[in-house]
Amino acid sequence: MKISYFIKTFALLLAVVLVFGAAMFGLNFHTGPIIEANNKGAEFAPLLAVMPDAENFEMIYDAANPGASSMKDVSDAVLAVYKETSGKGFVVRAKASTQYSKEPMEITFGITADGKICGIQLDVYTDSIDFRSKDANYIDSYLEKDSALADIGTVSGATYSSTAFKNAVADAFAALTAVKEAN
Repeated sequence: MKISYFIKTFALLLAVVLVFGAAMFGLNFHTGPIIEANNKGAEFAPLLAVMPDAENFEMIYDAANPGASSMKDVSDAVLAVYKETSGKGFVVRAKASTQYSKEPMEITFGITADGKICGIQLDVYTDSIDFRSKDANYIDSYLEKDSALADIGTVSGATYSSTAFKNAVADAFAALTAVKEAN
């Protein structure tokens, strides 16, 4: 009697494990693609903020692993370069520091296929002097500008910060020149 009780208990336990295992497999099969899409969306959210009509992105340069890229002589200011996969342009993440910075400011901006800034945002900014409070339109003044950055000056009272910002944008344009030369 003890052997049959052991066999019944084992069979019941095995059935429970198989049923729950199958349920978990089914749940993962159904939700796995949704979770992956959400993670990808979170990763690309800052990129989509500056290039909202983009379909997808491919990272072509990462400052954490510059040897993996064909891009050479990229400024230390460039953190990452992404290519929009349908040919709409590029998104560049850059950093800049000033003597007032606790940590570097980080900038994300999109550049269209014809070389003009289509979106720009300041992601991290810790300087003691905020150039946005002195000129609320300074960042937006970069929109539609090309690598010449014509008519872009500095902000009075925040010269170091606005100069560092402009230099980071110029370094990013230089990195995109390296992309075109590599292709």
